[in-house]
Amino acid sequence: MARWLRPTDPITSSDTFAHVSGIVRQGRSMIVQIATRETTTENTEIVLFADSDDPVREIMPGPWGFWRLNVDVTGRQPDEYVLDVGGDQLSVTLEHRPPPRLRNPRLQLTTQGVWRSGQIAHVYGYDTGPETGRIEVAFRQRIGSTADSLDSLSVLTPAGDRIGSHSLPEGVYEMSFELDPFEPFESHGELGVLRGISDGSVVDEVQLLTY
Repeated sequence: MARWLRPTDPITSSDTFAHVSGIVRQGRSMIVQIATRETTTENTEIVLFADSDDPVREIMPGPWGFWRLNVDVTGRQPDEYVLDVGGDQLSVTLEHRPPPRLRNPRLQLTTQGVWRSGQIAHVYGYDTGPETGRIEVAFRQRIGSTADSLDSLSVLTPAGDRIGSHSLPEGVYEMSFELDPFEPFESHGELGVLRGISDGSVVDEVQLLTY
């Protein structure tokens, strides 16, 4: 069984949700990731499939603005549903199959401690070839909306080698760009880095790992 959960409408129209996705590649368990644009010190209730007879409830502890949960979707029919996070609702669609780029990635990339970032809300990377990849980044505010807003991003390996970078146009809530080469980081407890740059200075930084 394969299933894919996504926002029904483009998430760039939401001031609350920065990223919502869920995927089943094998078995019955869907890995769901939810990122909000703001963090809070309060615990927040997440209710997935809130408009159904059997909603899934979890608590996202503060100060996190990101939560990952495993959801059994056995018997859940592809359709539109409601996601509720702390009273804010988003229409989500459960589809039969994930898009080809997400079905069987050889290598993936994610972040640690993204809740500490003031500008980056979610990060995900995946391979696009034997040694190439792509990274998708969602932001807490629209680019250009604050005085210290980011104007570019850069991805570095644990050794400090840059494997991807991209300038950020004003008004965007998310950006994706290529990683080359994209290979597993060495497993010595070291982590890669995504740097947010404003006017030539590093103003934000989150740690990255591959798996």
